[in-house]
Amino acid sequence: MKKSRWSDDEIKKLLHQMPEISDKRNQVEIYQSLFSLKLFKRKRSWIPAVTAAFSLVIILLLSVSFFYERNHLSSQIYMKQANSTRADKQIDRSNLAADDSVNQKTASEKMVSGKLQGAGGENPAGKSEAAMLSKNRVITIGVPDRQFNLIIPVSLEVKQFPESKRLDVLKKNMDGLKGKVLGLGDYYPLQLTFAKNPGESSINIDIPAKSRAIRDDQLFLRTIRQTMKYQHVVKFTLSENGKAGASFPETGWIREEKLQASSRQSYLIYQADTKSPSYIVPYMEYSYIGDALASAKKNPGIEGVKPSIPRALKWTKILENKKEKKVTIFLSSDSELKDTKAGSQTVEAILFTAKDFGYEWVNFKNPPLAKIGNFQLNRAIRVPQAPNVISSIKNQ
Repeated sequence: MKKSRWSDDEIKKLLHQMPEISDKRNQVEIYQSLFSLKLFKRKRSWIPAVTAAFSLVIILLLSVSFFYERNHLSSQIYMKQANSTRADKQIDRSNLAADDSVNQKTASEKMVSGKLQGAGGENPAGKSEAAMLSKNRVITIGVPDRQFNLIIPVSLEVKQFPESKRLDVLKKNMDGLKGKVLGLGDYYPLQLTFAKNPGESSINIDIPAKSRAIRDDQLFLRTIRQTMKYQHVVKFTLSENGKAGASFPETGWIREEKLQASSRQSYLIYQADTKSPSYIVPYMEYSYIGDALASAKKNPGIEGVKPSIPRALKWTKILENKKEKKVTIFLSSDSELKDTKAGSQTVEAILFTAKDFGYEWVNFKNPPLAKIGNFQLNRAIRVPQAPNVISSIKNQ
């Protein structure tokens, strides 16, 4: 231990030199004063703990309120999206309609500049089967209706092209398509770029920056699925500005999507107004073709959409031959079907319903007429290549 510099005598002298300190209080007063100070300090020690606990309770209450409001808002958004999706697919089974869609105008009927121009004013469904089945003479594009609810497959008749030029023909016609001229929604152009994926039965679709396709992802994906359905591919891939994959605000990130082998949908009639052409349009999905055809007699309660099959056309049974890819419809003796443009669209809707179920032939037994348009009902009919064929369009 280090030795102090001061001796005991020196320390005593220093203490004697210090001034005297006197306290006039007696011992009791001094003790009470010290005891009061100690008690006061004890009482104050609980205040920080209580304050901290109270703050924690407030934070917990605010957190619960915040998460509840956010979850409630998310639930509302989800319910709105779910209701919107169901509105596109749900059919009102209680609302029957007796309207037979008679005298509806078809897509190739108008011969006015700036409108649709048909081949001699014929019904697209009335074209010869050879023309309808001619390979690479039509290009099909999915186009939204005016309300952007349904996607109508519109098939543009073009000059015959080699398969290697399919994507060039698709882009040219898609970029030049005017929805208003067709009586449909004004959706195109999207300035998409198409490219065949090497060694694959697929097409890559490149989306430019700030494209409407990215913002309205649900609508874009529905139109592109309907378009790719008729391009002889099994899937499509997406890229954004040349980078693999596309990021959508609602759907999320998508790199590729496989197409359904058979969509199993019913077909109805869409017509925006009496001055616009009418189209067959895919609607709901079914597991059995009989249910799909029966639903085509009912009014879905959607603006511009009508039944494609009149209630007067009745059948007793439907036989499916998956091996021969043929479906046979046995019509009742009191069935009625007129040789009109509406009648031709009825046959077309039935044929494409069969096509969506994977069949290539439709056979009508006991038909009320031998022929409607160019469809021979007294023999098996091969399903057409594409729906809603339009001879040509002059876009202004």
